[in-house]
Amino acid sequence: MRASVLALALAACATPPQIEPFSVAALISDAPSYVASRYDRAQLPTALIADLTAEEFHCQHRDAMSECGRSRRAFASCFDVVTVRIRAGAVEAEQNRRCMGASPS
Repeated sequence: MRASVLALALAACATPPQIEPFSVAALISDAPSYVASRYDRAQLPTALIADLTAEEFHCQHRDAMSECGRSRRAFASCFDVVTVRIRAGAVEAEQNRRCMGASPS
């Protein structure tokens, strides 16, 4: 019995901590804090771009920054557009509703 408890305790210590699923909403809410709590500096921007790509974002890379965007139909001719700008030492995220030929409600 004691050996099985010890084995379970060792297995628990060997298991790496689980990271929460990526949250676009949390990124939009407070991008700098969310990114700082989720990624090591050495992982940026590669890991963030990989997570955004997995969430159907499309990224364009320039010399000094990357910009990733995603649009999803909200209703009728309106779309929710999320844009993430990644620069050295800074990440910004915003969400806007854009409508073609109509005012957003």
